[in-house]
Amino acid sequence: LGRPQQNTFEDVVKAGGKVIASIKGKTQIKSSVSGTVKSIHRELGEYAYAGSVVCSIESNDYIVLQQEYNAVSNSYRMAKANYERLSALYRDNIASKNDFQTAESSYKSIAARYENLKHRLDSLKTDSKEIEKGKIFSIFPVRAPVGGYVTKIDCKVGEFVKPQKILMTLVEIDKVYLQLEVLQNDVAALSV
Repeated sequence: LGRPQQNTFEDVVKAGGKVIASIKGKTQIKSSVSGTVKSIHRELGEYAYAGSVVCSIESNDYIVLQQEYNAVSNSYRMAKANYERLSALYRDNIASKNDFQTAESSYKSIAARYENLKHRLDSLKTDSKEIEKGKIFSIFPVRAPVGGYVTKIDCKVGEFVKPQKILMTLVEIDKVYLQLEVLQNDVAALSV
């Protein structure tokens, strides 16, 4: 359809109607973790930039995930070092095959858990390097996936939310259209 632009009209036709968001321009922001809504950073009608924090959730599940990742990352580094050490010793016929296979099995098992937890944190846009340094976050920032105006807020401060609960709805202004109702005898006066 194009972008809105300012024009001067020669004739006036009275019409009633409404602004409707295209299905492609409406985004529902959902919670990725369970917890209590700690703060809401946008008001109805305000613009939220893509990536900006729209609300914050205090979550024990988020804390537990980070603690588990921290513990597994430490075990992963130890298992990797042990596997590499025994691999070199096994190549030199110093370590037994059984010791090498046990270290390899342990390393691969912990590596799978490590990658799974790292992927979960990455999907939550959480910096796993900070967690590996021992920093644990209790507040989960919910970010706007796209830029748009807040048209609906479906949460309140202090409310307990579960994953996939809709928190807010954003509408991208360049993906809206007008639905007008015009009298039949005025249709001839219209053009696009």
